[in-house]
Amino acid sequence: MIADALRPVIADVVTPAEIEAIRQRLTEQPEPSAPALTRHDLAGAAVVCLLVFSSTFPVVIPLFLMRQLSSAMLASNAIALALLFVTGWSLGVHSGRSGWRTGVGTALVGVVLVAITIALGG
Repeated sequence: MIADALRPVIADVVTPAEIEAIRQRLTEQPEPSAPALTRHDLAGAAVVCLLVFSSTFPVVIPLFLMRQLSSAMLASNAIALALLFVTGWSLGVHSGRSGWRTGVGTALVGVVLVAITIALGG
């Protein structure tokens, strides 16, 4: 298996004795221990959860507050497009490009995705 895993250029110059020596050294290695979750891992997971929640919750608010579904969906889409524009603008500014251009481009991608979703019955 070791010889098969090697690239042909290397496999051609390695002798069977060297491959056997590699195999023996590999079998002598201790089994790796299972990784343990640390506080840092859990804090990172909590931050990711908070970011996802805080970026998606504004889009859902109109569905809770408005009675007409069509109006709520329109408001929800508008909020999502505004968030996409702000995200794109921020990305543009931080990458040294035009914030407006990147924001509009990101929002246009959102418009296309909303149009596709509506065309598919969503």
